[in-house]
Amino acid sequence: GLSGGPLDDPDKDGYASVVEYLLMSDASLPGSLPALTTTIAPMPGPSRLTLQLNRRDVPGSTRYQVQFSSDLSGWNIGATMTGAVIEPDGSIQETWLSDTPPPGRQAVFGRVLVH
Repeated sequence: GLSGGPLDDPDKDGYASVVEYLLMSDASLPGSLPALTTTIAPMPGPSRLTLQLNRRDVPGSTRYQVQFSSDLSGWNIGATMTGAVIEPDGSIQETWLSDTPPPGRQAVFGRVLVH
């Protein structure tokens, strides 16, 4: 196991050990990052961004919040979970859809907050 606290970052990749654990990554390997996948979802009308993540099913008060932004300064909590699949290893693969389309042809960013 790892020594240190849950907020430490022993592999110096920018993710705290507890976040790497919860998002199915290995805090001892710098190349092991949480697997977050984004795609543009074609919709009737404007397309929207989807974000897919794998997470551990941890009993208790751990909450995951998906947010989207077009400028990395204002984050919108407008996201709807559109799917959840329990994987053979017990993790949960969730798919989230932004509630609003990207403004114009600007970039759109997604992030996951772990509480």
